[in-house]
Amino acid sequence: MTLNTDFTTSPVLADDANIWQFPLSSGAPYNDSYSHQSPVFSEHDLFIQPTDTTSPGLVTQRPAPEFVQPHDLHPRGLEGSTSPASQTSQLGRTSSIDSPAGSMSLSHQQLLRRMSLATIDLNDDSYRPRNTPARRKKSTTGRIAPRSEKHARELELNRKAATKCRNRQKVFIEHLQQRCRKEEEKMQIQTSLVSALHDEVVALRNEVLRQSFCDCRFLSGANSALHS
Repeated sequence: MTLNTDFTTSPVLADDANIWQFPLSSGAPYNDSYSHQSPVFSEHDLFIQPTDTTSPGLVTQRPAPEFVQPHDLHPRGLEGSTSPASQTSQLGRTSSIDSPAGSMSLSHQQLLRRMSLATIDLNDDSYRPRNTPARRKKSTTGRIAPRSEKHARELELNRKAATKCRNRQKVFIEHLQQRCRKEEEKMQIQTSLVSALHDEVVALRNEVLRQSFCDCRFLSGANSALHS
């Protein structure tokens, strides 16, 4: 039995090139006059600008969406105000929205830094010394010019009384210092005596303990005599 190895080409594969070719319909008449007429949309109509007149049958064209600028969000009343607070707040808003942090002026940065330090100082209870030096007290050593002779005598008496008071205070302080030194010396002597007495008591106690183990009959008789 012999096999037929001659495969015929499929009709579908054979007509693959002509598969999308459709025959034209001969029923509809072809009018050659349309090819010579003007096109539906001319170049003039494509580039003409639209007018405001709209026909009732056509849909009106929507306007293009407008983007809101950041400065339009703020009220117009702030532009005319010249107070420092309004200028500072407006400057802070514009710098935070429009400009980056690096483009801020030096004065504005210093103002923000002072405000941040002020808020930190309110929350911080720790002591912080002030940098400004304290005011010097006015010296009252200058002599007062007397207004009259009576006033001059009163001033002189006041000066003498003040001098005596200062001298008495000085003498009193010197006496207190001398008494303090004497009391310190006495305290040292008393401390040394107490330590010496303590050492003597310890020595006597040790001697009594040593004599308690003695076999002397005299001491034993004395001990019994004391207990009786």
